[in-house]
Amino acid sequence: CLPGFNLNDPFQSTSSLPTASLTSPPTTKAKKQMTTNAIILYLMNYAHFIVKAKANIEIATTLYQKALQLGSDHPSLLANYAHFLMTYHEETGSKKGHALHEAQNYFERALKAVPNNIQWILWYAKCLKRSHKVAQAELMYRVAVDKSSGQSRMEPIAICNYGTFIFNHRKDTTKAMA
Repeated sequence: CLPGFNLNDPFQSTSSLPTASLTSPPTTKAKKQMTTNAIILYLMNYAHFIVKAKANIEIATTLYQKALQLGSDHPSLLANYAHFLMTYHEETGSKKGHALHEAQNYFERALKAVPNNIQWILWYAKCLKRSHKVAQAELMYRVAVDKSSGQSRMEPIAICNYGTFIFNHRKDTTKAMA
């Protein structure tokens, strides 16, 4: 599921945002970077809205591509665009294999920048599973379970996803129930 976006979302990467001290005003470069990030977030939100409310994949694709032109290294944008490709381009059947391959590349770039984002790891695992890369998908589900240990919100989600994967793909009910 693609969560809504907002500036306070814990999954949004702030590593690319400039920091400024409270005593000095931001530099021109910092202001420009903050404006660019705000536009990227706006485009992501709007693309998400267009898909959910209007079911218009073409417009959403255009919005994501415009955001990528502004910030091709923005981790949240990379992960959410990958999720979009995996989910909606696969459903429409348009170049299914190509969309999944492209989604994998975007997930890899996002996770390289923010390796501990459990939600993105789970999305990537699902993408690998859909690409019939079962061993790699299982590894990513395990990584999600390991990294989510002790997190009250994400640990049950990671465990549930991994258990379902094991049950459906490995037919190992003992391991799935552990």
